[in-house]
Amino acid sequence: MGRIKMIKKVVKRNKGFVLLFAITLASMLLAMALGVSNIALKEINFSTSARNAADAFFAADTGAECMLFHDKVASGVFTSGSPASQNITCAGSSTINVVKSNPSLNNFSWDFVVPSLGSVNQSCVIVKVSKNFFDPNNVTTSITSKGYNVGNASCNSTNVNRTERELELTYVLGFSNTASPSPGPPPPTTYTVTPSAGSNGSINPSSQQTINSGSTTVFTVTPNPGYTTSVGGTCGGSLVGTTYTTNAITANCTVSATFSAFPIALDSVSDSTTRLATITWPVTWSHTIGSGSNRILAVTTASRQGTLPPSSVTYNGVSLTMVRSDIADGSLASIWYLINPPIGTYTVSVTMPAGNVFQGNGISLFNVNQASPVDANAGTTGTSVTPMSVNLTTNTANTWIIDVEIKRITETLTMTSMTNRVERENTSVASFTSGVSTVGPAVSAGSYLMHWTGTGSNPWAISAAAFKQ
Repeated sequence: MGRIKMIKKVVKRNKGFVLLFAITLASMLLAMALGVSNIALKEINFSTSARNAADAFFAADTGAECMLFHDKVASGVFTSGSPASQNITCAGSSTINVVKSNPSLNNFSWDFVVPSLGSVNQSCVIVKVSKNFFDPNNVTTSITSKGYNVGNASCNSTNVNRTERELELTYVLGFSNTASPSPGPPPPTTYTVTPSAGSNGSINPSSQQTINSGSTTVFTVTPNPGYTTSVGGTCGGSLVGTTYTTNAITANCTVSATFSAFPIALDSVSDSTTRLATITWPVTWSHTIGSGSNRILAVTTASRQGTLPPSSVTYNGVSLTMVRSDIADGSLASIWYLINPPIGTYTVSVTMPAGNVFQGNGISLFNVNQASPVDANAGTTGTSVTPMSVNLTTNTANTWIIDVEIKRITETLTMTSMTNRVERENTSVASFTSGVSTVGPAVSAGSYLMHWTGTGSNPWAISAAAFKQ
């Protein structure tokens, strides 16, 4: 009996351990089951999140591609001249409404929603487009496309699993204010260059030229013989020979060519030497003409005991034209000219009706107006001791003045000095005094007093002529 009791006590103590072991094992199995379940739940949530993100991104990309198609391929949707509301086709739906607004000058925006997208047709996208039309050749476009995995027809939702993905695009494109944008590069900016030319020359091309921004253009500028070229205007540039190249053109501008006559230049001077007593007519002497352009030969005559001017003055057999003659009681002065005399050395020949003392001078000039060489002339006579002078008023600037003085007396003749005046002849012999001078150039148009001084009160005459460019 005593052994049986002891065994019963041992068995009762072992029952408590088994229960503890069972509870521990069950707890471990439950923890493992919960861990596996948590991992499985996270995997499910991850896969759902990836699907939601993919649907949202797909929706955002669909909205952006839809806008780009209608901006670059279709026409009239996203322009400043488009209507305030219009329908477009996106993702198979032709009833997508685009609403336009004009928040500020030259700035426009458009908004539209595309619903029923994604793997289960529950995702959607909200697209906002902004354009700046300040420069039609550089229109800036900004696109904001917000895609969502879930949303109603207005792309709204309170779903806690709603996921957003956003795409932003910006580009610049040449664009017309009323038409669709060009799919290619914008056309170059062009400007107008307007040429002009004054008289006595030409510019070629002479019509307006359309030049790309930043480019240069070339003109041929040709002066008439005896003229020089000056080119101005607002384009700027450089002249080499007859070629004018503009600076880089960055705005509408002008090229203006003007032509100025070369200044008159002295070629050569000759004289007949004074002829006395019995003179055999014609009186002749040699004069050499150089190779300059727009040539003229002036011949002055001074004679005593004559009552009429020379009946003939020639050079190389060609008659000269008389500018004027002045006579005072047998003292006779005259000036003659020939345009475009031949180059080389030829004979000046003067024939007079009468006269027992004679002095002739030749003065040749370059760059003298060939159509109308004489700018002004004047002459006078007198008998006083002094002054012996004539007042010549020129009409144009930079003329050359030639004067000749004759007095019936032997005396000392003095030329009165003035700017650019040069004495070319001063003879006093056998009751005959003669002087020739030039003023070259007579810079300003106006009055010039051609003045000589002497000592005797005898008849005198003076003739003067101005030749112009």
